[in-house]
Amino acid sequence: MMVLNWPRRLWGHTLYLVGTRAPRGEQVIVITAHAPEQALEDYRQRWQTECLFAVMKRRGF
Repeated sequence: MMVLNWPRRLWGHTLYLVGTRAPRGEQVIVITAHAPEQALEDYRQRWQTECLFAVMKRRGF
């Protein structure tokens, strides 16, 4: 995991960039305004929820 050591200003907002490489080789970049150390874990949990809803929709739930 890589977190830029200082926030960036973008369109008047203070943001942090966090990046890592997923197990299958994809690059994951998360832009966050809060807790950059926690951003990838939060994103992982959200992605699991998104995948669950996608599967439920395809199966007519």
